[in-house]
Amino acid sequence: QLEPNVARVGRVASRLCQDLRLARPPVCQQAVQLFQRDVVAAWARSVLRPPEACGLLLGTRCGHWDILGDWNVSLPAAPKPPVVPPVPPPPGAPTARILFLTDLHWDQQYQEGTAVSCPDPLCCRRGSGDAKATGGTGANAGGPAAAARGGPASPSSAGGTTAGKWGSYGKCDLPLGTIESLLAQLPVGNLTAVYWT
Repeated sequence: QLEPNVARVGRVASRLCQDLRLARPPVCQQAVQLFQRDVVAAWARSVLRPPEACGLLLGTRCGHWDILGDWNVSLPAAPKPPVVPPVPPPPGAPTARILFLTDLHWDQQYQEGTAVSCPDPLCCRRGSGDAKATGGTGANAGGPAAAARGGPASPSSAGGTTAGKWGSYGKCDLPLGTIESLLAQLPVGNLTAVYWT
């Protein structure tokens, strides 16, 4: 259950998104549902005055915001500690193997054969259109993951119109199969830690 003020801001944001034609109504509604709590929390802690916040979000017809304007950053009175140069570990010191995966952009709604180009912020998913019905080419059948396994790599979908099996360039995030293939190819022995951000 949303607090009344958060819900009110969400309704206003969704209406503004639609009225300004920033995206299709379902996209506006989904984006607001995902981010309304975070946006309201950021606004509540913001140093921007209401006209500046409005100018930042909606442009000059609403208010004025200048990223190069004066910023007041209050620094603590405590002096900065002295810089201590790092000391390399001695030979034979214990080591660690760490796997760091970041920014993989998995799309749970990715669907092969859908349109790579669409009016929405994210394509290659249910609802972004069926490119095959419009004469698409169906690129990326093998892809980089297949090539890593020794399978046939397909041509890049950069010029294609359909979402490929392993992913596609454009406004598309990754399908689950690509993530699973990546994880299957990783050397997993003796890892000290795994970070996935």
